[in-house]
Amino acid sequence: MFTLFTAAAGCGASGKPEGQRFTPAPASSERATPPLVPEAATPTVAEHMRDHFTQAIRARDAIIRGDLAAMKEPAGWLADHKVSETLPDTWKPHVGDMQNAARLAVQANDLAVAADAIGAMGTACGGCHTALGTPLQFSGKSPEGQESSVLDRMLRHQWAAERMWEGLIGPSEVAWSAGVAALQEAPLHPEMLADNKSPPQEVVDLANKIHTLGQRGKTTQEPDARAKLYGEYVSACDSCHSRLGVRLKPRS
Repeated sequence: MFTLFTAAAGCGASGKPEGQRFTPAPASSERATPPLVPEAATPTVAEHMRDHFTQAIRARDAIIRGDLAAMKEPAGWLADHKVSETLPDTWKPHVGDMQNAARLAVQANDLAVAADAIGAMGTACGGCHTALGTPLQFSGKSPEGQESSVLDRMLRHQWAAERMWEGLIGPSEVAWSAGVAALQEAPLHPEMLADNKSPPQEVVDLANKIHTLGQRGKTTQEPDARAKLYGEYVSACDSCHSRLGVRLKPRS
């Protein structure tokens, strides 16, 4: 059984055992830092962006951990908090879209439905940034190193989840493309996941699904379709973790 630790984003590990060759995503303290707001933003707007960023990350990480109950508290905050009257009018429809998606997450009785709602929340953020003409910038630079072990590749998929999320909220074509490419470059072969034994068919299907999602992601262009694909991905992460007995712990 694996025990990994979620960081601020993605299907997380807070570190790696000695001897691992793969260099994971930046340290959790770096990943937890909200993106920079536009220079012209007022302090109230800046606080609004940071609060939404933090709560959305908490909700998403809970889905990847398979913790539906833990997801509902941050999603409920996003759904119900009062929107400041000082927000620019161009923001308000997109904030409404985000809150509607958060309500769907709160009402969800299974992780797949909640995961779809999380993807829609990310797209609502990206739509707002696009409307304002201030998309967030992400590099999508791939970490160096070879992924040969199961843990290496799980961390690589964590990195992919983070980049795809950035692709939604930016919106960032560079980040999205880097994330879906990583799913193809570091496939989780079923035999690896089952300690080189014959894996259960469910594990085979999940490993194939994740690789296929990477292929689909390369040609998926519409924001709503990307949101749906992202929801499928984080839901598949949870299903695979559950089937393999992988336990993910929230960051402290």
